[in-house]
Amino acid sequence: MCLQGFLQGESILNRLKQTLECGARYTLFLFNWRLQGGCSIFFTFRVNIVLLFMNTKLVMTSSAILMYAAGIILTFAPDLILEVLKLNPDQISLFLMQILGALYFGFGMLNWMNKGRPIGGIYNRPVAIANLSHFMIAGLALLKGLLSNPALPSFIWALGILYIGFGIAFGLILFRHPTADQSKN
Repeated sequence: MCLQGFLQGESILNRLKQTLECGARYTLFLFNWRLQGGCSIFFTFRVNIVLLFMNTKLVMTSSAILMYAAGIILTFAPDLILEVLKLNPDQISLFLMQILGALYFGFGMLNWMNKGRPIGGIYNRPVAIANLSHFMIAGLALLKGLLSNPALPSFIWALGILYIGFGIAFGLILFRHPTADQSKN
């Protein structure tokens, strides 16, 4: 006896087509059993892949919060940061740290204002490229410094890993198209 109507071939093709159009969903064909009479049963299940780097709103929000925090700390407490880094807090260093804080705050504002918009592919490409270049260049510079001097403090290691992670996330965001589900958020 053939089990009719479980998942017919045409509905499987339609579901596969719908699945491929939506970048966050994948249909996995686990079993294809041939029964008597030449009919097949396909057991399928859909997996919603929720990856941190694929959720653009989460990536944009978390990077904005990170940059806001860095901007506020660098703007209002540059002397404390220089003391933690064991650098001489002279006037030029304090001035440059405050300018760096303004830069981080502005970049955080850019990410916060674009967190709800579709990003990826051709959408908001300048924002994705700016974030990719910032996080990847700074992450690679931190990685180079950490590999040449492994005795650096642990928060520098954490910052390097965080920057490389954001760099990879924005690289993936840049080279993919936003899905319909994410453009509604």
